[in-house]
Amino acid sequence: QKDGIYTLSLHPMFGPDAKTIKGKNVLVIPVSIKPEILDFILKPFKESGANIVFVKDAETHDKFIALTLALPHFLNIVFGGLLSSLNIDINQIKKFGGTTFTLQLLLAEAVLQSDPDLYASIQVNNKLFDPVLESLVEHVERLRNTVLTGDKDAFIEFFEKAKNYLVKDPEFKDAYKKLYLAVEAFLD
Repeated sequence: QKDGIYTLSLHPMFGPDAKTIKGKNVLVIPVSIKPEILDFILKPFKESGANIVFVKDAETHDKFIALTLALPHFLNIVFGGLLSSLNIDINQIKKFGGTTFTLQLLLAEAVLQSDPDLYASIQVNNKLFDPVLESLVEHVERLRNTVLTGDKDAFIEFFEKAKNYLVKDPEFKDAYKKLYLAVEAFLD
């Protein structure tokens, strides 16, 4: 606080087209502020049903943003870039698309409609994304080599390791049903 001015770092984890903030995350990164002022500022978010997530510090914020924003954006930009490099009409590709492809394409198209300068900043300015990228390349190479060598057992082991991590998410069991609901809502 200086001269009656208080600062607060808020990071809404949703875009401007969200119809409601109910159930959406709003990250609050600590900056010196009085609790009563913090309560006043956060009141509209809480009343609207947002999930207020207090983040320990800026480094913790950047570490998790590397995983929850930078990585998904990167993967979807790569997906779109790969499709564009094939020189096949996107409408022709879509004729062969199933549920997973349809949702992946939707994600990529949404990402690629955004401001490239903003997305470049998310990718380039977060130095905690660098080790995530290194790990991504290692995982892609490992799975690529498994596929190219035809090692089905290694593929299943890789798959099961990923699954065993994600199954700890309480919503894991409903993922396939939600996938179909999302795609069907998209197609309506």
